[in-house]
Amino acid sequence: MISVHRMLIDMLTELNRVACDNGLPYFLAYGTLLGAVRDQRLIAWDTDVDVLVPVDRYDALCRVLEAELPPEMCLLSPLSTPGYEQTFSRVAYRGIDHKILRIDLYPLGRGPESRVGRFSYAVFVKAVNLAHMLKLVAIEEKLHYDLRKRIITRLAKIPLAFVPSRVLLWGMNRVRRARFRGGTVADSCGRFGARQFFEAAWFNSATEVELDGRLFKAPRDKERYLERVYGDFMTPVSAEQQARELDIAELYYVRPLQDLGVIAAD
Repeated sequence: MISVHRMLIDMLTELNRVACDNGLPYFLAYGTLLGAVRDQRLIAWDTDVDVLVPVDRYDALCRVLEAELPPEMCLLSPLSTPGYEQTFSRVAYRGIDHKILRIDLYPLGRGPESRVGRFSYAVFVKAVNLAHMLKLVAIEEKLHYDLRKRIITRLAKIPLAFVPSRVLLWGMNRVRRARFRGGTVADSCGRFGARQFFEAAWFNSATEVELDGRLFKAPRDKERYLERVYGDFMTPVSAEQQARELDIAELYYVRPLQDLGVIAAD
């Protein structure tokens, strides 16, 4: 995992360079921010980086990333990458499956204030994200799916074959760019329900956090953000869960990278 984390930090360093050079904002989020605040490093089993980008600067950041990332890295986009199953963009390494190693760029837009509005928003974006993924994902790439999930995925592809992916993206982008009133912002890619809505003031400006010896951007009120998502974020999960997570990372992420010769085998 040391080699995996080095590659993730190198990708994040390039994203930070491009964003800062062009005056564009981003914020570390979810497990990446949790690791930075609690441990000053990536969580031991993390194989991706989570970043929130204000929706009104999202397209601009994607354009400059596409133009200015180093040759070994690339930007994947639902509009420009054929067969790409997510409704948001990712930074990845060329020649390495983005499902193994990536930075997820989550759009952060306005969100509804009411409890009913938030529930409806969360249900809609979760359904559309899932439908878009199930429509386009190659089932043979989902190595960690058990038999039940494989059957469900194959069955879901039947009705989804009649729904153009551009229609799903159109609906998602309408919601992401909706001008809800009030002081709430929302992540339209998360699956946290009520915990994917945040105070807009937390993201009015950025602060810096240390992650694996380098400085990156984070929400101004990063502790309040982490409390909203995780509750008691300073208490690690149990040793048993840590062991399970490391086993999963080893099986589905480290070994494929070793098979590709990207990192050395033990």
